[in-house]
Amino acid sequence: MKRRVVYLFLSLFILLAGCEYETGENLVELEVPSADDVHAEIELWGVPVGEQIYIEGSTSIAYSIRVPGYRFLKCEFEIDDQKWEMEGASGDFYVNTDHLSNGMHELSCRIYLKTNSGSLLDQANGEAFIGEKTWPVKVFVRETGDIPLAYRVNEEGYIELSWETEEDLRAQFDHYRIVYSKPHYSYERKIGSFDSHTFVDRGYVGEACTYEVFIYFKDESIRPYSLGKTELKAVDPQVKIEHLALDKVRLSWNNPYRSVASVYYKDKLIADNVPNGSSVDIPIAGFSDVSQWIELRFKAFDVADRWMDYTYVVERGLELGVPVTPNGNWPRYGYNLQEDRLYVSSYNEVTSWRLPDCSQVAQFNSTQQPNVEAYAFSVYDTRMAALHVWGIEIFENSSMKQATLLSVEHPVSFTGRMALTKDGKLITFLNEDTKLTGIVYDVPTAKEERRFALPEGLGSVTETYVTPDAKYMYYEYKGELSVAGFDNYQCHPIGKLSAPFTSWCLDLLHSERLFVSDGNKVTMYDCSNSFSTLRTFSYPELEVRNVDPKTGYLLLANRERFVILNPQSGDELLSGNVDTSYLWLYGNTLCAGNGYALNLDNYIQK
Repeated sequence: MKRRVVYLFLSLFILLAGCEYETGENLVELEVPSADDVHAEIELWGVPVGEQIYIEGSTSIAYSIRVPGYRFLKCEFEIDDQKWEMEGASGDFYVNTDHLSNGMHELSCRIYLKTNSGSLLDQANGEAFIGEKTWPVKVFVRETGDIPLAYRVNEEGYIELSWETEEDLRAQFDHYRIVYSKPHYSYERKIGSFDSHTFVDRGYVGEACTYEVFIYFKDESIRPYSLGKTELKAVDPQVKIEHLALDKVRLSWNNPYRSVASVYYKDKLIADNVPNGSSVDIPIAGFSDVSQWIELRFKAFDVADRWMDYTYVVERGLELGVPVTPNGNWPRYGYNLQEDRLYVSSYNEVTSWRLPDCSQVAQFNSTQQPNVEAYAFSVYDTRMAALHVWGIEIFENSSMKQATLLSVEHPVSFTGRMALTKDGKLITFLNEDTKLTGIVYDVPTAKEERRFALPEGLGSVTETYVTPDAKYMYYEYKGELSVAGFDNYQCHPIGKLSAPFTSWCLDLLHSERLFVSDGNKVTMYDCSNSFSTLRTFSYPELEVRNVDPKTGYLLLANRERFVILNPQSGDELLSGNVDTSYLWLYGNTLCAGNGYALNLDNYIQK
């Protein structure tokens, strides 16, 4: 919006008696201030203001007036038969061009002000003056219409506009004007031949815009009017995504308009000036916690025509696998080996999924329990346990038709990992008054069977786990990782790992086997007799996540990369790029924090 401050040196004169500001019967003669003594600052905006004001359609004009040393009373603006009386020193008025012909006009402003001398006559509005300023105004309005403007994609792949003109306009004709517009941008092209009825725009590449064609006349008092108008929606290019690997896609496309494209993945340039019908291989994150997208930034085929571009965003089809998260929320995963079922929970909803096709089996909504805090899965039968702060729900199988509730009297702070044992018991741990207590539930009767104490001083244990065969208990305490024998719910220390570590996980089917990462290497231990090293793997900066109960494969990962390892042979089976901190491997299915699960049968050769 253009604005201009106009400084006026006003010719002032005494307002005669009989006008709006009466001086009364006792008129006092005053010396009229000279033009050098009084000046006003008038600020106009809303229209282009230069040597003249230029108006192309009905519009509001805002103003602001300052008269230092004098008191403003009112002002009047006038153009032809339109007049506005304004009480404030700032405001706006609306100029209706329906009442103005094309051509030159004059806008005037009369300012009424007082001397502000403080005299009795001044207080009675007797010392009042008028100043006036005028501006030349050029009105040039063109009339839009609703006649459809014909267009097509010509043989060369460019948009071609066409219109019709009546022959009796030839003598008055001056030129055609093609107007292209979109939000925050417009341009116009002139065609001087009356017999030209088409226009090819070689710069258009598919963006949403409006085209309108106007006819102009030699006599400027005749308003130009529209010969046709069309509003184009953004084109939807034919895009194909082919997954070449877990972390690489091949993108191909076809834009109906002749163009080239720059290809960006998450704002990073991958390829530039790629013509239609081509394909580009793009490295991506196999799984991502944040949105992934590819941009095709189309521009004209010829450099000379590149005045505008069009960005088409590809978001769907980049994620591999099946979305398994209820309601699109963050998931908590679990797996039952006997049924080969994947479990996913979010808030109080749990779903079970058949592998390897990742088809949903059942859904359970708990009306009594809040969020699922943890899972326990039997490796001996089809049972699954879901932990809440008010209790634990036990499901007999993946149909989840009915849950057995192991309730507690008040919200409690469970800690560590639960275990469903071979003899039908559920073992979990409870923090009570900085003291860690083990609880044993009998699953068939849904009753608490016993409690047992842990070694003295383990109130601040950060992670505790009893193996499914109830032979060992692993726990972290004061930065050290320890293993204890677990016999008839009595713990006896076996060994302690004093070396620094960053992560650890168990092999559920081999309870004596433990995997530990120290940030540089991964060590596989036999913990049946202290920590005996079985083998090491060099994987700097990768953390151990879990061992798949079905395949025995070990998943290593960090925020940017993952590796699936066969710990028996040491072979690296699969690796890839990711953008997630949450990744698990269950039933040879990679499960990510973004709620997608991908079966790896086609990626890992058995």
